Amino acid sequence: MPLELRIIRDPLTPITKGTDLEALTEVHRPATKYVKGTFNLEHDFKENGHYIGIVTLTRPDGTQETSEFKFTVGETLWAWVPQIAGTVLIAGIVFVYWKHTHPAGKKKDAADATVS
Repeated sequence: MPLELRIIRDPLTPITKGTDLEALTEVHRPATKYVKGTFNLEHDFKENGHYIGIVTLTRPDGTQETSEFKFTVGETLWAWVPQIAGTVLIAGIVFVYWKHTHPAGKKKDAADATVS
């Protein structure tokens, strides 16, 4: 089945059928049948920023299925801050839960009771 690939700069506004994609296009591969079922794409992005990949598959009956995926080029550490903060928060919650369900004082009290 023919597969078309287009990478556009993210306009940061909703894309509709009337949106001129040519003005936003960074890379365009026209619909092509890939015999092995896979393809590779290498591209040197000239500008950092937000991009959208649009993949369109054309079925034998002529219907098209389109999938979009967003990605960032030139990502900095600030893009990872929410993931790092979330991981630290979850680890802290697990630690506090574990500390309250396994207090060290219970073991000492149980050991003292068996000695007496």
